[in-house]
Amino acid sequence: MKLESYNHRGRFIRHRNFQLWLDSYQNSNLYQADTTFRMVKK
Repeated sequence: MKLESYNHRGRFIRHRNFQLWLDSYQNSNLYQADTTFRMVKK
């Protein structure tokens, strides 16, 4: 699941250097891996 910004369409939450960033879409394997999240029960 990719998390897209409501206020900034086309930008997705991405983890980079142990921080969360809001970045525009990029067509790369690293970007795809960094913007994919999974919902888990706690």
